[in-house]
Amino acid sequence: VVVIGGLMKQQNRELVSKVPFLGDVPALGHLFRNVNNVTEKTELVILLKPTVVGVTSWQKELERSRDLLQEWFPDAQ
Repeated sequence: VVVIGGLMKQQNRELVSKVPFLGDVPALGHLFRNVNNVTEKTELVILLKPTVVGVTSWQKELERSRDLLQEWFPDAQ
């Protein structure tokens, strides 16, 4: 297996939870509100597995790959 590349993404978000109406009161709103900072890290790694395929088994290998893709992504066409 060979790693040929990848992507990394970091996303910072501020989540605010509050009691309806009371969380919006100017002087006392902070008592009815909760603010959380969330950091989400995502990594995509691309792996290759070279395989030598003979001419006679080429069709079977293509069908196996197609079946795996349909299993992993059932909604894709």
